[in-house]
Amino acid sequence: MLIDVEPNLGALNRTALVAASHVAVPLAPDLYSLQGLSNLGPTLRRWRGEWEERKAKNQTPELDLPAGDMRAVGYVLMQHAIRWDRPVKAYDRWMTRIPDAFREDVMD
Repeated sequence: MLIDVEPNLGALNRTALVAASHVAVPLAPDLYSLQGLSNLGPTLRRWRGEWEERKAKNQTPELDLPAGDMRAVGYVLMQHAIRWDRPVKAYDRWMTRIPDAFREDVMD
C-alpha cells in the first residue's frame, strides 16, 4: 500500500507513518528540501523509539498494532528545470548536495 502524506511532521502524518514499514521521501532540488531532511531524520528516529515504548505498554496483547518501522528506503527527486541538455545551475547545485544530506540526516 502506498500512503501519500502532506509534507509536514504533524499528528495525522505521524499516525500514517507509524503504519508504514518503509518511507520514500519526495524532494525538490532546493534549500527547503535539504533543511527538511535535517528535521525528518531525527523525527523518524524519535517516532520509532516512542512507538516502541507505546507498544511495550500495550495491555491488550490480541490488539494487532503496526510495527512502526518507518525505515527510509530512499528519495524521489522532483523534476527540475532543464536548459538544453543539463539542469539549470541553481537546481544542479542543490541536487548534488541531496545524496549526502539524505545519507547523513535520514539514514544516519
